[in-house]
Amino acid sequence: MSRYLTTEDDFRIFQEAVVYWQRRLGLLDWHIYTRHKTRDRDAQASCYPHLAGRCATIYLSKVLDNYDEPPGATFIRRMAFHEVCELLTARMNICAKARYVTEEEVDEARHEIIRTLEHVIFDGGGDGMQK
Repeated sequence: MSRYLTTEDDFRIFQEAVVYWQRRLGLLDWHIYTRHKTRDRDAQASCYPHLAGRCATIYLSKVLDNYDEPPGATFIRRMAFHEVCELLTARMNICAKARYVTEEEVDEARHEIIRTLEHVIFDGGGDGMQK
């Protein structure tokens, strides 16, 4: 297995997918910055949210380890989706890791995710069921 160096084209695909999933998941009150640099040596991509400021930086690593060939556009898009989902669940994650968190804070974080998904799925005028 070798190292794959992500390209500018990979990064463009990644950025487009981040924007798509931000909109699709209804995270419109977030400002997302994307960067093409290795932030965490153990991650192919990473998300660093700032809850109070409603902004996040999502990174595509310049180096992907253990690849014999380029990962392809679908894999790059899937990494972007994963990082946007990290943002979707950021508050819940912070609550879960807090030493002193109230039941109300956990409920609020959970409902933030549920309400976001309700808007995404039901506000299109349908009943939420894909046919």
